[in-house]
Amino acid sequence: MNVYVHPSNIVRTVAALEKQGMIMRSPNDKDKRTCKLYPTERALSVIDEVQTVCEKTEALLLQGMSESEQNLFMDFLIQAGRNITSELHIEKKGEEFND
Repeated sequence: MNVYVHPSNIVRTVAALEKQGMIMRSPNDKDKRTCKLYPTERALSVIDEVQTVCEKTEALLLQGMSESEQNLFMDFLIQAGRNITSELHIEKKGEEFND
């Protein structure tokens, strides 16, 4: 499944994660217009906790659903995402994020 995130959302998210000490930026020697992002020790220290919360949340959301219902639910969520991005005129431009 491919997920498109608008560039302005990425910029805000990266800035917030950097401010919280979760990531650090490093210049990209191959492309000066971009930078490389790396997790900090702080971020690495909470990976297991974040993974556990995500797994519990997913289990709660899918509780009581058969596998086919879970697949249908995911299809509905994907379609809802497409609907809102279409309504808000959010589009992937060219080769954006294909790396």
